[in-house]
Amino acid sequence: MAEPVPTRRRPRILLIDDQRDVARTLSKLLTPLNAEFRFADDGETGLQRLRAEVFDLALVDLSMPPGGSGGLWLLRQLAEQGIGTPTVVLSGQEGQDDTIEARRIGAADYVVKHKAADELLDIVIEVLAGAAESHWQIATTRLPAPIAIPLVQSQLQTDDVHRLRDSIHCVESIFRFTALAAAASNRDLLVDHLTRPPAMGAWRSLCQASLDRTPGLSYRVGLPSSLIGRPEISSLYATTLPTGPGRRHRGHAKGSATSTTGSHCL
Repeated sequence: MAEPVPTRRRPRILLIDDQRDVARTLSKLLTPLNAEFRFADDGETGLQRLRAEVFDLALVDLSMPPGGSGGLWLLRQLAEQGIGTPTVVLSGQEGQDDTIEARRIGAADYVVKHKAADELLDIVIEVLAGAAESHWQIATTRLPAPIAIPLVQSQLQTDDVHRLRDSIHCVESIFRFTALAAAASNRDLLVDHLTRPPAMGAWRSLCQASLDRTPGLSYRVGLPSSLIGRPEISSLYATTLPTGPGRRHRGHAKGSATSTTGSHCL
């Protein structure tokens, strides 16, 4: 069995299956990952969550709504909209046409359901490892320099104390860059929030003020929702910002959990 990928935060995995009991059983097979799980009951709901939130992986059932092949519908939508969340499809049988088509569209891998107990964990670990390397390459080459440079510096440190210090500087750089970009169209916020030499709290407060003032912004540091699926943004959050237990998010669908107390959530 493959070893779980070392990570500085818990992976976020979305399981999209119209049989919730099956999805929960599959999530239990991934317990060694200490992941944060979310669930969607059909392709349309899954697409909404993948557009609004950042996930490290989506497990997609091929046979679900809409229609009889909602999994393929979802994969096509992800490809058309440029949402790069890695996907692993769940198939009823090996070698079927839908599985082959899913790989062609862009699924990273597939698992035959009756073999999931033996294969799912290893496949998910492999896909997460490949995605982590891809996130790092994208984050350090395609993000703006004020963010990319502190990110690289934080990762080059070899001891925990200096790595922690530089990681804090990196997060502050993210807040500063985002706050200044948001303040470009809300300049009065600079007067209200930067009355003293700014630190991380001031930049974060400015981000939140911009978020509260402007409709249509994402709950993630005031970014427009249209940017959430972009690979640069997904990679930024995958490499820097944690989503650990107890953290509350805005923007979840009504009736879904908004905070976590364990590894299995709605």
